[in-house]
Amino acid sequence: MKLDQWLELTGMTQTELSALVGYSVATINRHLKHGRVLDPKVIVRIFFITMGAVRPDDFYDLETVPADINQFIEGVKSRDHRRTIKRIAALALDELKERSPV
Repeated sequence: MKLDQWLELTGMTQTELSALVGYSVATINRHLKHGRVLDPKVIVRIFFITMGAVRPDDFYDLETVPADINQFIEGVKSRDHRRTIKRIAALALDELKERSPV
């Protein structure tokens, strides 16, 4: 799934995503608006934040969408689900930061 599709489905803003990723809104925006490929560190963080919905190959215009992701796309409808996704994404990033040897 492309990042812009995920943002639309979850209702997350570029500002919220950039705060979770730890990079500027401009970095996220350059990717979304101009197709600029993000730094691999950003791509990995987005993969974890989106719980695998946005995979690294999604940044390189590869058109392979697994069946489970298609089911996820179809299933995301309610605001409660979107809030849950945001909460889980924030928790996943916190866990990633704790594991990261910084």
